[in-house]
Amino acid sequence: MNTTLEGEGVRQSSAVAGAYPVSVEFPNLEYRNKFFAVPVLGMVVKLIMLLPFFLALYIVGIVVALAQLVLWVPVLFTGRYPSIGYTLVGGYLRWVARVGSFVFGLSDKYPSFSFDDELASGDPSVTFERRESANRLWAIPIVGILAKLICIVPHYIVLYALCYASLFFMMVSWVPVLFTGQSAKVPTGLYAGTIRWYVRVFSFIYGLTDQYPQFSLQ
Repeated sequence: MNTTLEGEGVRQSSAVAGAYPVSVEFPNLEYRNKFFAVPVLGMVVKLIMLLPFFLALYIVGIVVALAQLVLWVPVLFTGRYPSIGYTLVGGYLRWVARVGSFVFGLSDKYPSFSFDDELASGDPSVTFERRESANRLWAIPIVGILAKLICIVPHYIVLYALCYASLFFMMVSWVPVLFTGQSAKVPTGLYAGTIRWYVRVFSFIYGLTDQYPQFSLQ
């Protein structure tokens, strides 16, 4: 795995030859904010801070869902996924990753409302490899999306399990952060992997990539 320096922060990168075309990277924080690790209070404060984001995600999520009614058209007739899809759907998934990163303590930086990939220290980075051509079979009305939803069922099961595992670890992972400012590697890797898995699955469903998602937390 490569590492790249961006500003004053260090990000771990999975952008290597043959890697999955959707990359989700998180900052390597040496010290975490102890206040957010205070039992109950820390999480309540986080959730209150994120209320504007939850509202924005709800609205944009509806827009993204409606956009699927037309985004298949250029793919089916030209074999190309439209740029607006990378902007809108990609931006939405970046928001999801940023909110998840903040909630799980992978980043102490308040999420950015920008649809673009943020390079500032403390922000998770989500990038999509823009392909020259898209698979027209996935764009066949009704049939294409049904086929995707069926073949992605194993990933739904894994994501369901990962989410419950993450919630379990959240009940205890605050302890080392509160007393040392450091988080344990196991829950941190689980949180990052769960968010990464989610973004890849929905990138496939929404057509940002035609490559079937990996069964990997990395």
